[in-house]
Amino acid sequence: MTVATILVAACSGPVRATPEEKRLRVVSQVHAHPDVFVTGEEKRAKRHGHCIDSGDTTEDPVCASNGKQYLNEDVFEFHKCLIIAEFGEIIEIVDMETCDNAKKEDNEHPDVPDIDYMQ
Repeated sequence: MTVATILVAACSGPVRATPEEKRLRVVSQVHAHPDVFVTGEEKRAKRHGHCIDSGDTTEDPVCASNGKQYLNEDVFEFHKCLIIAEFGEIIEIVDMETCDNAKKEDNEHPDVPDIDYMQ
């Protein structure tokens, strides 16, 4: 009976985690999913918090003057804000033909490593 009383008294006291255990708890909460990757685009969006992403997923493609096609006008406006903030370059919505021509040109001239560069 006295052993049980001592055991209960010892176990009922405050239990404190070691610094290593505390660190593990924090790391496991932050990095809980092994397949979570932060892209450069996400990092850029965090640096420029004034650029608002509406989250609109409506598929209504628009073409930008930089030759890139965006999902819709809201997505374009978000990227336009990021590009202005990061590079100072202003892009505009242009005719879809511009993006079609850019795609065609990319397909005609694929990125092939230069032989001299590789040696």
